[in-house]
Amino acid sequence: MMNRMKLAVACAVLLAALSLSGCSAASETQKQMYGSNSAIAGSADSYTFGDRTGETKDNESELSFSKFYGTDSIWTIDADSEAALKVEYDQEIDGGKLKLVLVTPGQEVVTIAEGSGQGASELLLAAGTSTIKLVGNQGKGSVKLRLEAEDKDVKWTAVGEQ
Repeated sequence: MMNRMKLAVACAVLLAALSLSGCSAASETQKQMYGSNSAIAGSADSYTFGDRTGETKDNESELSFSKFYGTDSIWTIDADSEAALKVEYDQEIDGGKLKLVLVTPGQEVVTIAEGSGQGASELLLAAGTSTIKLVGNQGKGSVKLRLEAEDKDVKWTAVGEQ
């Protein structure tokens, strides 16, 4: 009976230690992505969220998150020729780092917004497929995004809808 009691106490102490340690499932690669344009431009997303709520529909996205590491594609954008794209953003970052980027067909990374703030960016898209991504390093907060294009040959798809 005494051995069972000791085992139960040891398990409780171990569980408490693990929950207080703040361990993260984020990989070292995800933690280092924020400062690496080559990793951001990569075709595959790699991310970890402690929590993520919200949705992306057509040209609008509203997301809240915590403990966000890595890259998360929001939209792919196809342009038949050079065209303008307006990106409106409202970012409230309560901790860590977050930036909104455009990855061009040539794999160039263009920062649209970083940290907290609101505004609009007018981007010149090259012909081909571009991607709008969120990039985080222990990011916590919320974002509201909206896309507009006057050129009817510019088409976007929310990544979750593909």
